[in-house]
Amino acid sequence: MYDIMHLPGIIEIGYTGENLFRTLEIDMKPWLQILPGGSASIVNIRQGDSVADGYVTSASMGTDGVLRWQPTAADLGSEEGYGQIQIYLVETEGGTTRRGKSAVVQTFVRGSIDSGGSTPEEVPSIIDQITAIKGEAETARDQAVAAKNLAVAALDLEPRIGDNLHWFTWETSGSRWVDTGVSAVGPQGPQGATGATGPQGPKGDPGDSGVIAPVQNGFYMLEVDTNGDLYVVTPGSDVPTFEYDSETGNLYYVYEEED
Repeated sequence: MYDIMHLPGIIEIGYTGENLFRTLEIDMKPWLQILPGGSASIVNIRQGDSVADGYVTSASMGTDGVLRWQPTAADLGSEEGYGQIQIYLVETEGGTTRRGKSAVVQTFVRGSIDSGGSTPEEVPSIIDQITAIKGEAETARDQAVAAKNLAVAALDLEPRIGDNLHWFTWETSGSRWVDTGVSAVGPQGPQGATGATGPQGPKGDPGDSGVIAPVQNGFYMLEVDTNGDLYVVTPGSDVPTFEYDSETGNLYYVYEEED
């Protein structure tokens, strides 16, 4: 395999009379870094022919970036001698064509006892063949763009959820979104089981009666909310008895008669 950046001065391509026997391989990856979408070709001028007789061979480039050419009997010619080849890389984008060319390389075809070969009766011109390659590249590019647009359109027209939480589908004939009536929200599930009730806590200690409250200076005080009266009992004396009248809201002191 030859490197497009380091081609030798002479390449021996076969013997007269051979046909599709040898494969010339040229690594085009260095150039593809410059023109990643380029189409490669080899222009061949056989021994004894002039530059005007040059033509594009049947060489093709694979996805691995290697340009391969299997010379036919017509490519080799019927006489031993020196010819020439030149490699092209052409890319067309946005109406602009970029073209790279290698140095002209001498080819050598060795003679044989009986070549058995034949030369092409009519070889298309280089311009015609390069134009054809350019057209094929543009067609491939247009097909790729069309496929991309179809893919994008398909994604844009996938079923979607509307504001009412229903599924909508695209109707091609009417060019509109149609409500399918199918809810995008599933039904509510059954209520889960009630959790277990924990054990009752222990009963607290009883609180104060709230009737008699100790205050400063050794006195006891009882405040009556309804009339604002304040009864004071000195320490050591018996606690007086009170009765509450629910109708009037008054608190009455109960006098106890002495015997």
